[in-house]
Amino acid sequence: MSNPRLIFIAAVSAALVFSCSSTDIPDLPPPQSEISSSSVDSSSSVGESNSSSSVGISSSFDVSSSSVGESNSSSSVGISSSFDVSSSSVDGGQNQSSSSIAITGFYGDDIFIDPRDGKEYKYKIRTGKVWMDENLNYSRDNTLGYCYGIDIYGENSHRDSLTCGNGYGRTYDWTTAIDDVPPQGLCPPGWHMPSITEWDGLYGITRIYAGNYNLNTAWPPLGWKERGEQAFYWTSSGYKYFVYVDSRSYFATNPWSIEDDASIVDMFSVRCIADDPQNCNGNDYSIATHFCYAGEAYIRCDNGSTYDAAKYFCFGKTLYNKCGGQAYTPGEQECIGNSVFSKCGTTLYNPETHYCSGTTIIPK
Repeated sequence: MSNPRLIFIAAVSAALVFSCSSTDIPDLPPPQSEISSSSVDSSSSVGESNSSSSVGISSSFDVSSSSVGESNSSSSVGISSSFDVSSSSVDGGQNQSSSSIAITGFYGDDIFIDPRDGKEYKYKIRTGKVWMDENLNYSRDNTLGYCYGIDIYGENSHRDSLTCGNGYGRTYDWTTAIDDVPPQGLCPPGWHMPSITEWDGLYGITRIYAGNYNLNTAWPPLGWKERGEQAFYWTSSGYKYFVYVDSRSYFATNPWSIEDDASIVDMFSVRCIADDPQNCNGNDYSIATHFCYAGEAYIRCDNGSTYDAAKYFCFGKTLYNKCGGQAYTPGEQECIGNSVFSKCGTTLYNPETHYCSGTTIIPK
């Protein structure tokens, strides 16, 4: 019988949508500066598809799958059923997809959704930890913190404002920030305010020069100041300790300066870091390397992104379609239809009708 050729057409896409809206004071431009953060462009390409021959296939099958990456040649033995292969696969060879096929909800698309108010925060994995890449903007029903420029002694002073958007967040005094629950403070469940040890040596998250509201007479002038120039962050190591970030060039090689002379009345920003380990259905896992999906912890793929673990699995930093709902070992196994077939050398075979001895396929 003639050997059918399997043609694989490459197609992959990913999208990330982020939006923020608020009311009140005119908006300010988004923060521009980022330190040593590596960005990975999402891309897809058409890999080389080589011919694959089949032996012992007694029925015809329709192949219309698409894939990303190189498809190596292989032959098939003892496959006696007909298959309709019409799923779009993300798989691999030398072309490793850098984009994630993300779940919605927590940790999808590198976005964390605060369950308390639904606000979204971008995050990054840095120094083996997961850091929010934006300042905290939690108000507990507009009763906490201040947006830049608000009259803190005026009516409804904790209200939302455009000046809290674009990642700038709110400023809080120490007592409000720590919220009587150190080290979590006002951070969402599963997150906490970083200690001076966790801040020390950190590089690669976005610098947001949020400024502050100054009530400390030792550092005039009083009131709102330094938006776009400087940033101040509370730590969980006590009210005297804070992190100072300056936009001037001489801080370029050492952007974080840990200080120990804060006043309890100072109003600084809060940047949260994820607890490690996290808990997934009673089991601990590291959020820097894994994510929790439907009660199970799965390894992050390629550039640390999450994906829909019901449809895909990660192998060798490459994202693949599951085969009939199950993962398999690419290179040693292959998916045809919704079934996983093993390889004997480079030849596929049906283990129900044949077995492999070395590189020889023998009928049962």
